[in-house]
Amino acid sequence: MHTIAVLICTCDRPKQLQILLAALVREAVSDENYKILAVVVVDNGKTKVRDITDRFSSELPINYENLPEPSLVRARNRSLECGLSHNPDFLAFIDDDEEPSPGWLSGLVSCLTASGADFAMGPVKPIFETKPPAWAEEFFTKSGEDYCTSNLIVRSKVIPSDRQQWFQFKFNLTGGEDLDFLNRLSALGARQDLAETALVFESIPAARLKASYRWRSSFRDGIVASRIDSNNILKSGFISFGSLPRASKKMLRGLNHVLWSAKDPTRIHRAADDFLFALGIVCGSLGFTTKFY
Repeated sequence: MHTIAVLICTCDRPKQLQILLAALVREAVSDENYKILAVVVVDNGKTKVRDITDRFSSELPINYENLPEPSLVRARNRSLECGLSHNPDFLAFIDDDEEPSPGWLSGLVSCLTASGADFAMGPVKPIFETKPPAWAEEFFTKSGEDYCTSNLIVRSKVIPSDRQQWFQFKFNLTGGEDLDFLNRLSALGARQDLAETALVFESIPAARLKASYRWRSSFRDGIVASRIDSNNILKSGFISFGSLPRASKKMLRGLNHVLWSAKDPTRIHRAADDFLFALGIVCGSLGFTTKFY
């Protein structure tokens, strides 16, 4: 039987956390091929959720951790530290605004055991609190092919023993610490797979359906991409040649979307995404940053 620690970082989302924990109760009893050793909840919000985790303590092996200092990266690393302390075979990551479909953990575990991969992501589908604009479905849907911790399982043995190699503090305000972390695991030889049946649903509030949120997100993604590329910033302060093709490709894609937007108006949103991503790469390469969290 495989053992698992489920890692959750939460910040002022008590209702969503309650939904998530209720779903994990179902996962804890749904399969004889794995055992949940711990459900680690790192509380990084102003509104503490200890009362909520206590309600589930008789049904789940809850490990509640209060982290009073606001810090996304510190919360990630604390959850990782607590999860590893239980010596599980696998670490499963899920966000506090998500709800796993039935058989979620079974799908993640089966993926790794069948393929022998070291980590795998599953798909994420949005659940909108209000009627979304036409562009939203595509923008908020994740296929499971992109590196992120919103639906992830990792073999514990591939986690670096050096904690300095865990989630990096330079991504604390922008996010992207998960993309950077998994990129570095892959560079060390960790193999990935896609857990197609391990589906989770993400709750999307109305505030995220504004175009301004989408544009901020695309610009942030460009900055994160430039930071992950260690060759992006030259000592002279100019953009490295490694960044220029990436930014140029995004600009060309954006222009292509503009040309076709007359027939498909939604493509103007894709064009804005590409232009802002390219701008983010340029700004990040020059040392600029943005605050997303």
